[in-house]
This record gives sequence, C-alpha cells and structure tokens, in this order.
Amino acid sequence: MTFVHGELFEYTLQTTHGAVDILAETVIVDKTLELRDITIYPQAPMKLSGVNSGILAVKTVAVKTEVKANAKAQGFDYLRLTAKRLQSSSSALPGKTIDILIDLTK
Repeated sequence: MTFVHGELFEYTLQTTHGAVDILAETVIVDKTLELRDITIYPQAPMKLSGVNSGILAVKTVAVKTEVKANAKAQGFDYLRLTAKRLQSSSSALPGKTIDILIDLTK
C-alpha cells in the first residue's frame, strides 16, 4: 500500500458476508497523510446490524492498523482520517463529522 497525493486510496475488505470497499482521497501535507472523505460501502447488499456490523467494525479496525503501519513505514508522522456519516444512516449520530488525528511517532 503506497500513498500518493491526489490519488484515491482504494481498499477491498473481505468479510464472511461479502466484500466491502473503502475509498478516500489521499492528501499529503508535509509529514501528514490525510485520508479524506472516507467512504465505506458493501459491494452487494448486506445487512449491517448485529453480528454483521460487529464483524465489519473489527475488520475496519484491522484496516486502520494496517494503514497506520504503512503510513509510518513511508515516513509520515501523522495520519488524519476524515469522513461524514450519511444523514440517512441507521448508525449512531447520522450526519456526524468524523476527524481523527493519529500521532504515528508514539
């Protein structure tokens, strides 16, 4: 996984219930890697409640861990993840803006 300013970050997450795509705009400013406007969506309809949403959450954390390791290996000091939950989302706090800054030097 290599990060290039201006390119799309694309990742397909395989789950027992089907493939889930992750897409974001890659922005690099100095020693900060930003994956902006992250979108997570299944390739085929799947019920994302109960056990399925728990599995997806665990897998998504695993992807974040992998992205952090790759960003650190490529010399970044910070990783910023931004997204906005859809207003029509059935998740907690629809419409919430997510902005997470991770210090990779620790």
